[in-house]
Amino acid sequence: MAFSVLLCAINDLGWALNNSDVDVSLATSPHFILDHNKPCEEGPSASYVGIKVENTSGGTLHGVTVTLKTLTSTAARASTRSDSVLFIGSIDDNASKTAYFYIKFPCSDGVDIDFTFDITDDQSGTVNFSTTVTSENAISASAGGQVDSRTTDTSVILGGLISDTITYSFGNIQVGDEIEFQPSGDSLFDPNQLVLLNCKIISSDIPINVPVGTTDQMYFVATKKYTGTNKKVKVVFFFINKMTSGNATLTPFAALTSGNNLKYSGNFGSGIAYKTITAATNTSPFEVTRSLDNSILSANDTVVFSIEIVNTSTETVMFDEIVETLDTGYTFVGIEPESDVTSALLTAEPTTSSIEEISFVGGVEEATYPYESYTIEPSDTITLVYSATAPSSNTSLDETTTEVMIGGNIGGGDESQSCVGCGALPVELLYFEIKGDAKSRVLTWATASELNCDYFEISRSMDGISYEDLGLVTGNGTTVEVSTYVFDDQNLASGVVYYRLQQFDYDGKSYDFVNSIKLELPHEGITLAPNPAENYVKLNFDESFADAEVKLTTLNGEVLDRYNLSIEPKWLDLRHIPKGIYVIDIKTESNRIYKRLLVN
Repeated sequence: MAFSVLLCAINDLGWALNNSDVDVSLATSPHFILDHNKPCEEGPSASYVGIKVENTSGGTLHGVTVTLKTLTSTAARASTRSDSVLFIGSIDDNASKTAYFYIKFPCSDGVDIDFTFDITDDQSGTVNFSTTVTSENAISASAGGQVDSRTTDTSVILGGLISDTITYSFGNIQVGDEIEFQPSGDSLFDPNQLVLLNCKIISSDIPINVPVGTTDQMYFVATKKYTGTNKKVKVVFFFINKMTSGNATLTPFAALTSGNNLKYSGNFGSGIAYKTITAATNTSPFEVTRSLDNSILSANDTVVFSIEIVNTSTETVMFDEIVETLDTGYTFVGIEPESDVTSALLTAEPTTSSIEEISFVGGVEEATYPYESYTIEPSDTITLVYSATAPSSNTSLDETTTEVMIGGNIGGGDESQSCVGCGALPVELLYFEIKGDAKSRVLTWATASELNCDYFEISRSMDGISYEDLGLVTGNGTTVEVSTYVFDDQNLASGVVYYRLQQFDYDGKSYDFVNSIKLELPHEGITLAPNPAENYVKLNFDESFADAEVKLTTLNGEVLDRYNLSIEPKWLDLRHIPKGIYVIDIKTESNRIYKRLLVN
């Protein structure tokens, strides 16, 4: 009699992003600064609009994207030069990130520009945020945030970090005054080539109003009066160089309300307040090597790909994603445990059963500000290891590619012709098959030709990991005739059994024909459902397994959990188990069964 027990089974119903999960605010000024006398000619004509997203959900948000949905104005000049969709990656609980949109604004005073944004993550649901920025006349004056000094660390490496450290000088600050900073005000500046990553206040003579250590905030309202001139605030802006041609000009400025006037940097666009950044001369800083674990490949085999990315430049370099192109018919399985690139370091990764082009996207903040997950020091290496299954109709792997992406640019890649299954072997195998029942399993294989073939060795595994040698079958030496072979494996219990065939030459060299073949004779007394599983898997069993010991292990045999079927419940909790392939090891005094479990 078959029976099962369900106790406290919990379904993960998922969740959708909503207003309680994020606090969205404007991180930049509600003003677009115009020169009072010659708007858009002598003063700024563009600036960043920063949308800060703070995570209040209680957990990490992944794949956060901010989309500029609408931008309305009575002046046709209002337009966006940066992408309308900005990906800012993962945000830890109680942390924040800012999406920076670069806007060329109207040249008329008092024009309201209404913005509407959508904030999404890798779940369902959308949070809407609206704000208004108004064009305002301002007076050019040194008291309004003069660029006092500047240190710009440039990079000629694609993906290199550029830091622009600017000291602004203010005077006579009153309570309620508005203080703002901008790293550039040039309408010809292309923010997609020199990408603003974030900013930080590193020193301040007005610390109550502009606190040291503040990140991703360019707008402040004074709460304390500071009299006198020459009050300095030092801000560092971090950019990633994604320019492959041309150059970009950074024209920083600041602004301050003073009395009834709004004043901005008196030296805007001149002297130290003008800096040209050149395009990267090293546009491929990464050397990429790809390899796979199979020298011979059979249909439906699992192939493990290793992608080694080396930073060959002399600088620390960041990149955005790794794009893999799978051969036709190949299917993504998952990231392997030995991979440096793990799910924790990714904000988006391929799903199980993904095909063709698959992408591993970074965007997870590192402990070292302002870097993110895909950061490689000079001469250092990061490795991606993942598995895919071969199609049933193909036993060769044709041309495959790897691309390391820095924005829309390829910062390194590998394109290789891996003729797996086409290698010239001493023995040409025609087939390797198995038939059987619980008492006897007959393995048969045939060769089309043999060269110095001494013998074949048959091995058996109950878990697909550890193999034991069963026996040898003598080969036919050297022949161009078809040769057939038979091996009988008797008296085995039901369950899944894997067999491996190896060929040995007279000189002792060995060749693996396939990873394994398997035969499964299901035991009616025990089943797993669902399989694949996500959060829980239900174990159904009959009375003969009432005292069985159950272990959940990795493919390498590492025990993750132990269960006893005499104790309820029989739902195995998988919520702490990463995605991948595992083994359920079920053992009684008289029987042992291995069942594979795929966790999605």
